[in-house]
Amino acid sequence: MVGKTQHPLAPRIKKMMQTDEDVGKISQLAPPLIACALDLLVRQLCKGAAQLAQDRGVRTVSPSHLKSFIVSEAKLDFLKELVADVADLPPADEVSPRKRPRATKSKKDGESASAPKARKANSKQASPDSNAASNAPNSDQPAGLKHW
Repeated sequence: MVGKTQHPLAPRIKKMMQTDEDVGKISQLAPPLIACALDLLVRQLCKGAAQLAQDRGVRTVSPSHLKSFIVSEAKLDFLKELVADVADLPPADEVSPRKRPRATKSKKDGESASAPKARKANSKQASPDSNAASNAPNSDQPAGLKHW
């Protein structure tokens, strides 16, 4: 294996493979490779289902979106029996996007106009570590396989 970085799911996958009596020796490269393939499959499922939901004007991906995507892709035929019990999506012309009514804030009797500004300033100072997560690099590569 190149480098010391390993996919985070590789140890779990290795344990699962070792519990199967039919599996003999396991190559060192097999668990990270299977983890990477699993990562790519889940990404494809999520992107496809999210695109379906977005095309219909819906903001939440449901199991029906996943089923519809799996049924529409020939490469994913092996997953069809897993989603057989999931409800089908209604036809696109029957679905109308719902709009939520905007929430309105009512001022409390004792609250002044400057109070929300003070609350906002305090919340920004509350967590100095909150910026650490936002500064992390955003990568399309699976975690732990940066060297590939």
